[in-house]
Amino acid sequence: MAITGISTQIMIGKTEEETFSRKEIETRIRKAQDLLGIKRLLFWNAGEESNFDLVLDICLQTGMEAYCWFPVAADLMNREVMAAESIENITGTRGYGRAGRWPKLGRGEEKFLFACPSHGEIHDENSALLGRLLDKHPFTGVFLDRIRYPSFADGLESLFGCLCPDCRRAYEDDNFKISWEELRLRQEEMFHFFRNAAAVDWAPLTQWQKLFEAFGLSDFYEFRYRRIERLTGIYTTEARIRGRKVGLDLLSPSLSPMTGQDYPRLSRHSDWIKVMSYCYANGPAGIPLEAGSLLRGLKALNPALSDAEAAAITGSFFQTSITGTPEKLLRNGVPAEYLKQEVNRAAVGMPDRQDQLIPGIEVVNHPFFTPPVKKNQLTAYLDVLDSMDCETVICWNILYIPEEYQMMIKQRMNP
Repeated sequence: MAITGISTQIMIGKTEEETFSRKEIETRIRKAQDLLGIKRLLFWNAGEESNFDLVLDICLQTGMEAYCWFPVAADLMNREVMAAESIENITGTRGYGRAGRWPKLGRGEEKFLFACPSHGEIHDENSALLGRLLDKHPFTGVFLDRIRYPSFADGLESLFGCLCPDCRRAYEDDNFKISWEELRLRQEEMFHFFRNAAAVDWAPLTQWQKLFEAFGLSDFYEFRYRRIERLTGIYTTEARIRGRKVGLDLLSPSLSPMTGQDYPRLSRHSDWIKVMSYCYANGPAGIPLEAGSLLRGLKALNPALSDAEAAAITGSFFQTSITGTPEKLLRNGVPAEYLKQEVNRAAVGMPDRQDQLIPGIEVVNHPFFTPPVKKNQLTAYLDVLDSMDCETVICWNILYIPEEYQMMIKQRMNP
């Protein structure tokens, strides 16, 4: 078996415009296409308007499908998310939480500050921008990213959001059995559990849905799924009415339920889905960072838990063995076999749409990305992909994927 096809991503922002000439950007894209026969190029333009013409002309000339890589709820293309538009969490504050939050959050070009899915004005404005981009440029389709609630990297308090007035109105409009007032009381009980429960109390709660059910919060769990599916529909409609394809960037299935992403539901809105089961990445969506944030968050909320107990609880939710500290997890990552495990988990819930699932792997090796992916890690990924006989998306930015790594991938592809 072998890798059956390659897609990749490219972001051009201020850093890339200062680092590369336009000719260098064109040369790197064309070299990758010549070598790998790239099927889809997912393009996020965070820089000059002229970048659209540069990249789309290459795609038209080489036969690559060009997708508008579009951020939905965080790091918007045309403006920042304001505090009043962001998620309201269990503590009554907006924006980032505190427990387990990634220390680098908000310091780089990408802020990962998430807008509330129920905030109509910001999503009306942002989806209209997507429509204008599709009207102006000959994209094959859209690739929707950050279409979710915040993850553990934003702090564990976000698990209980959003609790803003817009979400209350939306919840009450959906006519759930549990009143909003009762729901808030049950959330406080669950938050108390996070701050006081012994390791033995966590033992029966090895899935996120079971945890919410244990506190009578099934309605809220469902509400979050509905909010994200509705939000997805707003943006995919902009593509469908223009006859464009849709790809979705979804978190790994061990993590996605806690951000409102349900693979079976969202697959009804898409042509394909990139599965973000990043085994080595030290950024939001990467399993080492997200699991490490959960581990740190559990300890921050309940210092009585030992490191080993917090690691065991974290491992049960991520369905992989986690030992040691968050720092060790960031250094070593998780085994590449976890990628296959997670794609298979996603496939269980959508047996008639399994062919939509395309695993994404991080392949960048550049000081801009910490840590850079090593050759032995890429080899481990390629061994797993060989066994899966599937396409893959090599991430995140083709400008930072060494030619040596591209050659390693080429050798594992179908002739």
